[in-house]
Amino acid sequence: KQWYQRRVRGIPQQFQGFTKLLQMRFDGDVNDTICYLTKLRNLCKEILDYKRKEYTTRGCADPTDILHHVVEASIAVAEGSQGNVEEQIETNAIDDIMTIFLVIDNMAKTLATLLVRIIRDGRIYKKVCDEIRKADTTDLLSMDKSLIYTEMVILEVLRLHPTLMRGIRLANKEITLTNGLVVPKKTMVFFGQLVLHKHPKYWSDPLEFRPERWENGSRGMTPFTYLPFVAGPRVCMGKHLAMMSMKMAMIHTFKHHDIRPQPGTEKEMDWDYRFTIVKPIKGHKVIFERLNSEHENVK
Repeated sequence: KQWYQRRVRGIPQQFQGFTKLLQMRFDGDVNDTICYLTKLRNLCKEILDYKRKEYTTRGCADPTDILHHVVEASIAVAEGSQGNVEEQIETNAIDDIMTIFLVIDNMAKTLATLLVRIIRDGRIYKKVCDEIRKADTTDLLSMDKSLIYTEMVILEVLRLHPTLMRGIRLANKEITLTNGLVVPKKTMVFFGQLVLHKHPKYWSDPLEFRPERWENGSRGMTPFTYLPFVAGPRVCMGKHLAMMSMKMAMIHTFKHHDIRPQPGTEKEMDWDYRFTIVKPIKGHKVIFERLNSEHENVK
């Protein structure tokens, strides 16, 4: 009973009240998303069956096929644990394949937000383009060191528009907070990146898009108030890959092109916060123009 009461009391804070929760349950978009996730899981099951046959026929993983590695890892984990091995292989592998799909989708949403934020502000757009067109892109390390301001812009986008607006953790022991509140062992704890990232207690002018706030990196920042990739021992394993991928996308986008929004649409884009994953409400039309050769001769 106490377990149930703790979780019921947490519903209003997580979903802004019971009324809002019920509205979401009967929201067409929410139900469509649930249906699409079911379809995605079924598709991942088909992919897994195909890849397991490939893996079995080959006798080992193809080093260039990430899904073969997923199959191999799932088999190793399942065989080293108790319970139904076949069921565990299927569950773990499908979860991993779904994660790959969702990560790619999240990256696309973040890149769309990043592009819109840059082209909506002429000052930021000029600084990003100037840096990218002068950057040393001979190798990844040189590129990474060259894109100082671009990284600041990415960090600020992830602050105002985190891919995940909330997360969940399970308390592995009883914890007493500084205000005296006791969190029992095995309690599910919800935390909101969107709230932390815009809280005036931790950020000056929190709603303002200001990449310069990252000039000194994370120095002076209150720990665990910036969580686009979460933090601690369960920090996102793809954090550095995601940052590098976004920088490469910026290089390929702005090094040889000028981009501007369609006139009159600069301030139209908004974001949907009804789901755990934040996404744009609608698409955004922009105009791409190829740079002339005068700008393209920089390596």
